[in-house]
Amino acid sequence: MILRKADRQTEAGPAIDQTLPVDASLPHATLQPSSQGVRLHFGPDGPRVLPGPFEHTEELVAGFGYLEAESLPAATDRLVRWTPAAGAPPVLEVRESGCPGGLPGIHSAAAGQGTDPRFMVMLMSDAQLEADESPEPQRLDAMARRNEESVAGGVLVAGDGLKSTAKGARVAFAAGRPTVLDGPFAEAKELIAGFWVIRAPTMAQAIEWASRYPYAPVNPVVEIRPVREGAR
Repeated sequence: MILRKADRQTEAGPAIDQTLPVDASLPHATLQPSSQGVRLHFGPDGPRVLPGPFEHTEELVAGFGYLEAESLPAATDRLVRWTPAAGAPPVLEVRESGCPGGLPGIHSAAAGQGTDPRFMVMLMSDAQLEADESPEPQRLDAMARRNEESVAGGVLVAGDGLKSTAKGARVAFAAGRPTVLDGPFAEAKELIAGFWVIRAPTMAQAIEWASRYPYAPVNPVVEIRPVREGAR
């Protein structure tokens, strides 16, 4: 999976071309700036909703897509040969997709259908998730049931877990040439451990869906961002 990291230009709005070198037949999207998003901080009394924008701009996600490759070196090799559009040079994070507990990814056939806006729900990582520890079986069962119900209801159109950044890399396009930095990356709480793309009429209903999801962590932090429709 390829995550485009945010920068000041992507956070300012859709002024630049954010096209990624990804497979257009697989889930992909450009996200609206974090000023349009929220974060849910779960605790004993339920989630606390904090509106954006968020700090640590360079660790935010501006878009994502899938790049099928035999290995991490093969994926980074393809990326370093890619020529970004003119503008702010992007930083692309390469992550191996897949839930450590074996929960299958969601690539719904109905992804291109529906008129409701799309929202990306991102599970923020922590030390346990970065260690690729498998969730408890009962949690996995609850997640699988919720995924199946949401796909059947036309709400969930894509979703997947992400392996730890120890199995990833970043490709930075700056100074006229790409540079590869191997993981792991230190800022665990700002990393993404998994995601869901849902359709919902409003942000409030996206928050409601995300608030009731049985995440693997007991008290997770979840970020919700609207998708910029019409952009790759």
